Amino acid sequence: MGRKVKLRPVGAAYNRRRLCGSPFRSGAAPWLLWGCLAHGGHAAPATIDATAGTASGTSHASRVYVVRRGWHVDIGFDARDLDAALAPVAARFPGVRWLLFGFGDEKYLMALHHDSPPVLSGALWPGPGLILVTALAGTPAEAFGVQHVIEIDVPPGQLASAERFVRAAMVETTPYAPGPYAGSMFYRASVRYSATHTCNTWVAEALAAAGLPVRSKGVVFAGQLWRRARRLGISPRP
Repeated sequence: MGRKVKLRPVGAAYNRRRLCGSPFRSGAAPWLLWGCLAHGGHAAPATIDATAGTASGTSHASRVYVVRRGWHVDIGFDARDLDAALAPVAARFPGVRWLLFGFGDEKYLMALHHDSPPVLSGALWPGPGLILVTALAGTPAEAFGVQHVIEIDVPPGQLASAERFVRAAMVETTPYAPGPYAGSMFYRASVRYSATHTCNTWVAEALAAAGLPVRSKGVVFAGQLWRRARRLGISPRP
């Protein structure tokens, strides 16, 4: 019988906009695996066909997804491409089609009051990090809008290297706490967050681990990473 996991509760005042900017297309239903929580804390369920467009035997490109959520950027993978390193994470989200991974500051993400000066200033200093995993049943473009997604085709071996980088950044594949919305989980990070090693720095490092010509040095803000990623990939068609 598997070990029972006790998840750490997230502060009731958690506001996902503080992590990710505006995470979904304005006016569009979230394509999270089990819907999403609206800004006011009320459930906003979405009806999703997790098998749509995924017929058995359909070929697809080996691809890395770069997803921008305001000033925060995630890296994502097609669940069909996940190797053994990340398979235990995907297994926690039955029916998942895409997984997104984002890095953040633990003190800030777990705080009850994100606008307090100690929390805001504390996020600037090196400290423990968390990985937020978001499960999608629809494509990243359907969830966030084509203008916020870059798709980069890579050989399978390079994709596996990016996945191993992400797995190495996770202390374990057991969740640390529930995520800020349904279909998401926080995992403890093995790397530390600071003002010079942000969520965007981390994604740049993941792309470099995939053998892509991306320099992570000097990448702090989403715009810096976005300009680098746009040279390597394309936005999906509407």
